[in-house]
Amino acid sequence: MIKNMSMGDILALGIYYNLNVDNRNIDDVYDAFGVLTTGHVTGKSVMRGIRNHDAYSAIVYKETGEQTIFVEDITRFRYDGDTMLSRSALLPKQTSTKVSVESYVDQKHSWLSYLNIRVSTIDGAFPKLDMIDDTSTWKQVETKYEHWGTIINRVDERGEVALLTRNIVIEGEVEDNCVQSNGNCNKYKSDTFGGHFKVKDNVCYDTKGHAFFIEDGGEHDTTFDGNLAASVRKGSLIPSDQKPACFWITSPLTKMRNNVAAGGAGHGIWFIYPVEPIGPSKGLGFFKPHEADRTPISEFDNNVVHSQGLTGLFVDHRLMPDGSADQNNAYLPKENPLDEKSKDVEVKLFRLTAYKNVIQNAWLRGGWFHITQSSFADSQKSLQYARHAPLQGFVFYDGPVYGENIWFDGFISTKLYTARALCYDRLNVSSSSSVSNIRNAQFGFVDGGIKWVYKEIIQMYNGEYCIKNLRGDQLDGVGDHMNLQQKTLYKAYKRG
Repeated sequence: MIKNMSMGDILALGIYYNLNVDNRNIDDVYDAFGVLTTGHVTGKSVMRGIRNHDAYSAIVYKETGEQTIFVEDITRFRYDGDTMLSRSALLPKQTSTKVSVESYVDQKHSWLSYLNIRVSTIDGAFPKLDMIDDTSTWKQVETKYEHWGTIINRVDERGEVALLTRNIVIEGEVEDNCVQSNGNCNKYKSDTFGGHFKVKDNVCYDTKGHAFFIEDGGEHDTTFDGNLAASVRKGSLIPSDQKPACFWITSPLTKMRNNVAAGGAGHGIWFIYPVEPIGPSKGLGFFKPHEADRTPISEFDNNVVHSQGLTGLFVDHRLMPDGSADQNNAYLPKENPLDEKSKDVEVKLFRLTAYKNVIQNAWLRGGWFHITQSSFADSQKSLQYARHAPLQGFVFYDGPVYGENIWFDGFISTKLYTARALCYDRLNVSSSSSVSNIRNAQFGFVDGGIKWVYKEIIQMYNGEYCIKNLRGDQLDGVGDHMNLQQKTLYKAYKRG
């Protein structure tokens, strides 16, 4: 089927539950797909990298005898999550047919997995305006499509108007060594051309893959001011182009002000950092390992994100050495970014307007974010903080599991995270074993002003959110923060 596609044909495919790559050889399929989409076998396609329980979707449109358009998306199986979801959609130009593929994999409950392929007819998507240069007559222009544009409940949802008749090409050269006129040779051994760009009052329209894009994660003092990115589609130049960003920001030392991300298949503004700079910037000293994780964003003021297929403002994931986006970030800015034990500092986000983003208006992981004078509207979820996982000591999961003579210390909650020495698995969809227990646990920290040593055998049963000891006394509290009745405990001595 892949080899026999004709002009105008559309191929939609995806994974239902599991490709079972360990027990079959489908190199012929990989090769045929590579020839169809790129014209030759590369051996490096996203499809070829599918692992067991990954969710994968792809659509290919054979535009002419030699040219194809394709999109694909993969969500990697993660051991800390049971479900994976991949979505791809394609609306070929000059057609009114939209094809979408959704691959949902539930690793624990295979019967809940599904592969959903839809074909629909629509009048148009990402409409183009007939643009003119004489601004004095703009008020007389009649648009081909009806556009939403108003201020509703004090949220400014008026549309953007852009001039698309000018193109700018930037060329430059770098020297083998740092040029003294750069004024930073005491810090960098190499030339730093391009390290301090100011991108102002530009339009990036109808692109495949990321629009405004900085790449290696070593950039310093880059400024985006007054720019518009619109109609950003999925691409395939690098892996992360499958979830394209209007603004792809790989360094916290970036100033974002007065920009608009208006319509795209992925995220509006995406902050994503590597452990240390990648690509040609690797090893040049622009950032030490994890320094970016501990550096606050330089400036974020008066930006608008709307009409994105995923998220308006997205702060998460890790930029990997191959340019892909994977894992959760570890973003927690410090007063001294080179000292992980120094004081936490705020990440200040001013005047963000986010609306009509499909999944959520903003997703923020890590950081001590301080958002002020901002507006969120018309989305499934407006603002979601995804803080780091709680600090956990002994985690009861399934079972039965047992613990005895354990010393716990340092599990103290702060304004940045919660901490529990004893807890159940927060993601467990069923109850833990009713006979799991811990005996003679000792605590060397103050929680609520009292130090305690457990002298009873404590049993945990999260299905009813309660903890009991063997005598049957129910312990006070609700959820995962519980206070033990004093009659079953003894006050602890200070260790050491």
